[in-house]
Amino acid sequence: MNNSGNTFTKLLLIFFLLSIAVLSGCQDSITSSNNNNNNSQNSSGITANRQDVGKSAHDLLSADSHSTLFIQMLYAGNYKPTQAAVDSLKSFLESRLHKPNGITINLSMIPAPGKAQYSLNDIKNIEDNNRSIYNKGDTLAVYYFFADGSSDQDTKNSKILGLSYFNTSIVLFEKNIQNYSGGIGQPSRTKLEATVMRHEFGHILGLVNIGTPMVKPHEDPNHKGHCDNQNCLMYWNVNTSDVVQNILNSGIPQLDQNCLNDLKNNGGK
Repeated sequence: MNNSGNTFTKLLLIFFLLSIAVLSGCQDSITSSNNNNNNSQNSSGITANRQDVGKSAHDLLSADSHSTLFIQMLYAGNYKPTQAAVDSLKSFLESRLHKPNGITINLSMIPAPGKAQYSLNDIKNIEDNNRSIYNKGDTLAVYYFFADGSSDQDTKNSKILGLSYFNTSIVLFEKNIQNYSGGIGQPSRTKLEATVMRHEFGHILGLVNIGTPMVKPHEDPNHKGHCDNQNCLMYWNVNTSDVVQNILNSGIPQLDQNCLNDLKNNGGK
């Protein structure tokens, strides 16, 4: 799915309960303009964190301009991600990013906004009102929000689990993740959270072809911003038995060689 011009991405995992079916994907979206920023301080840093998805790919991957990465994770009320999923994300990033002065993840709670469904504008407003860490000096900042509700783009048969909407901004619809993990025939919550976190971070790293150039063409022509390899973490749609068995028995889907080559070519490990 693609809206021409500006881009955000989302990871879709569709659960058909009778067949225990899982599908995944993301979509392109609107501009990364910010019209409702209440933070008057550090305006240059805020502006730098309000760009299109993929815009900061090289800065994230390399140590050329930022040798430190700080990730601020905010969760609504009781919708806290598992520590194991957070640790898994950190391990993934340490293996791909050149950040010699370290990667720090700070996890804290905010009062649950309490909406059943959130629009993208709602998510942006929550960031405006609660995010406190922006790029500063040698430190590059990334923001995650774990929402207590679902997306207003959900349908009866599909639930959006996450999306990246600015160059350093990601939301996970944690309520959906918890509803579709941990049960019989479902992946564990940790593995599902880690998969969504990694996939969306892959997009702000510019994968696929949205900020990090491809060494070899491998963008799915029918699903822009995604890898054409069905076994790759950045593939838009995964077959039921493949993805469930992979998450349950083999772990989190991995980046394929083409995606790894792209990251290395743009300053990553």
